[in-house]
Amino acid sequence: SITAVVEVDNDGVITAKAPGTAIVSVRPAEQQNDDVSAQCKVTVSLAIEDITLTDADGNSVFSVTVRGGEGIVINAAPVPEDIVLSEDFKWSVSDEDLISIETEGENKRTARIKGLQGGSAIVTVSHGDVEKSFRVNVEIPAQAIALSSTNLSIRLGDSSNLSATVTPENTTDELTWESADSSIASIYNGEVYGNSPGKTTITAK
Repeated sequence: SITAVVEVDNDGVITAKAPGTAIVSVRPAEQQNDDVSAQCKVTVSLAIEDITLTDADGNSVFSVTVRGGEGIVINAAPVPEDIVLSEDFKWSVSDEDLISIETEGENKRTARIKGLQGGSAIVTVSHGDVEKSFRVNVEIPAQAIALSSTNLSIRLGDSSNLSATVTPENTTDELTWESADSSIASIYNGEVYGNSPGKTTITAK
């Protein structure tokens, strides 16, 4: 059987010729009775050449940053855009502990990506043999900082340790220390050094 869409030989091997849909029928060679036959619907589609990824604003996506507990919508589109897809897009992530993915829409073109824990993971979108990946960075912002002391007295030339407790513990923010006047007191890795008589403020942020 030969059509514009597929070609079928006597062994039942189907060869795709052009995009479209065709009905392939089989019956005993010595009979023309349609009561003794079977049919198969065959859909032929073009293979996509590439995948484009965009955010909700239509911007191209190569790397995105989300906060823990929050999410972002990413859309996948085939190249060429008007191609008829024969299967869904497949979404996967390198670390499921860091982010979750929920797909929706026609052919699962849309994914809602939510940050779970601080860190970085790779999301891969594939269709057939074509795939595209992008990095997702999850940030856990600090909500509060508590110091071991809010009033220190240090002798000239001595030092005293000042520690900070950051909430939540899994924050991805880096703690930095500052002295309002390092000529009076300086700080390095939480150790405060008395450099000259006077008063100053040490800040952790």
